[in-house]
This record gives sequence, structure tokens and C-alpha cells, in this order.
Amino acid sequence: MTNHQVLREELETNINIILDTILSGSTPAKREVVREEANKYIEEGLAKIAVYEQDLANGKDQFANDLLNDDPLAFVIRGQLHIEEALEESLNYLRIKFSKRDTFSIKIGKLDNSRKYPEDEIPLLRAVGALRNKPAHRLSEGRSISRTRARALYETASDRTKLRLHRVAGTNPLTLPPDLLVKLCLNTAYEQLSGFNFNHDWSLRISNLMINAIENP
Repeated sequence: MTNHQVLREELETNINIILDTILSGSTPAKREVVREEANKYIEEGLAKIAVYEQDLANGKDQFANDLLNDDPLAFVIRGQLHIEEALEESLNYLRIKFSKRDTFSIKIGKLDNSRKYPEDEIPLLRAVGALRNKPAHRLSEGRSISRTRARALYETASDRTKLRLHRVAGTNPLTLPPDLLVKLCLNTAYEQLSGFNFNHDWSLRISNLMINAIENP
């Protein structure tokens, strides 16, 4: 099962949970209005996933292409840069000010302090930054990735993320080659941020509908 197949399932499940919670007690007509908007969101999300998968198949997805690089120094640093761009997008969505001069660690701290991003997913982001710092400052560190370092990165993931990694890998992720395990963790961190950004955008779009459904059942 691919990571995006897992995300597709989560997308539909999470939206249904949100709708059931928000629309409890609303009239059938109100439920239908919000449900229609939610269905548009789900279809939009699935369409974006389909485009991603097509780009991936055609070798057009830059993030995936960078991770496919066999050089650990290259895929760790470039992977982290992609994650940092997604992180900055998250801060923009949350209207949190940051400077381009801020370090990756400072930006993660601002995201964590917002209390909007899942707290148990923050350690993986911090570990990505730490993983990147070693090869960025010591050439010898970038020649290979040890199983110990790969395992240490994996262990910072939340239980929920470990379950996702297991589903994507189709086996115990710790049995994968160290490079592949690290790439899988980087990909998951990136997609978690991207999913957070997409969900936040959707939440803003339908907030008025949800408020109306609650205030005028």
C-alpha cells in the first residue's frame, strides 16, 4: 500500500468524523449543505492525490525525485529543504510570523507553540533537522546512514505514524535498509505537513457553513 493510498483513507475517515461531530443535532437540510461542501473537498483532495501519483509515475515530482537520489548527503539535505518549505506554508496558514533567517528548529518551535499541530508529530520534525545537521556540517557523516541513526529517526515518530509507516512498507519498517527507512520517514513528515496545510485551507473555506449549521439547526 502506498503512502498516498493510506492518506486517501485517512482523508475520507477524518472528514466523516469531523462532520458527524459538527452536524449532530442539525436538520437534514443543513447536514446536506455542509456534506455537499465536504464532498467537494474530498474530491479535490483525491484529485490532488491522483495528480501526485501521475507525476510520480512520470518522474515529475521533485520531492520524490530528490529522495530517489542514492547519495545520503543529497537526499537528506534536499528532503529537509522540501519539508522546511511545507513547514513555512503551515506557519503562513496559521498567520505565525517568521523570518527566512530563522533556523529550521526555530520554525518547528513556532509551529509547536501554536498548539495547532499534533504535539506527538513534532519530535519527528525535530529529528529530521538533527539528521540534516550532521551531514551538512561534517562531510564524513553524509557518506552513509547507519541502521542506528535510521532507527533513532523512526523511534521519534508517533505511534500513529509508525502504524502508517508499517502499512506503507508492508512489513516492519525496522527491517528495511537504513537509507530506505530514512526516506520513508522524510516522506511521511513532508506529507503530514502537506496534509495539515490542506486540511487547514479546507477548514477556513467551510467555517462559515459549519457555524451556520450550529447556530441555525
